[in-house]
Amino acid sequence: MKIMVIEENWILKDTKEEDLDEVLAIEGKEENLAYVYNWSRRQHQETMEDEDQKHLSLWDPKEDRIIGYMILAGMKSPHEALELMRITINEKGQGYGKEAIQWVMKFCFETLGYHRLWLDVFTNNHKAIKIYRKLGFTEEGILRDCKKYGDSYRSMMLFSMLEGEYKEHADF
Repeated sequence: MKIMVIEENWILKDTKEEDLDEVLAIEGKEENLAYVYNWSRRQHQETMEDEDQKHLSLWDPKEDRIIGYMILAGMKSPHEALELMRITINEKGQGYGKEAIQWVMKFCFETLGYHRLWLDVFTNNHKAIKIYRKLGFTEEGILRDCKKYGDSYRSMMLFSMLEGEYKEHADF
């Protein structure tokens, strides 16, 4: 499934090989390192080649440049559950992340007809947690010390939204 979404302030499309330098640069920025693991180029390529996943780039249409990216998993889920595996935005505070998540919600429930959308987020990513709650996601719990980060461990919060909950919050 090819994806191309054109909004007033951004365009979302399948990530291409030639986009990966910018994706890697965004991922490696100081302000993103605390919230997203750095992947190798090969890991991103494998995701792009996996039919069960979608690697998408968010573009600024006026300046024709990548402003973020996201990865969705579960495109072929027999359980009708889509995971927002990763979203990383270069231009913080512009609303791109929130709008992109709203698109994922619509894509999950209206386009795919799925029952569940879920994600996990590091417990110290307070801005993202606030957005997920505001959009109607339900906190399911804490995955305690689930990720090794250097010499320590980090916890993650698990959030989800079900199709009925989406319908209650779909008026954004």
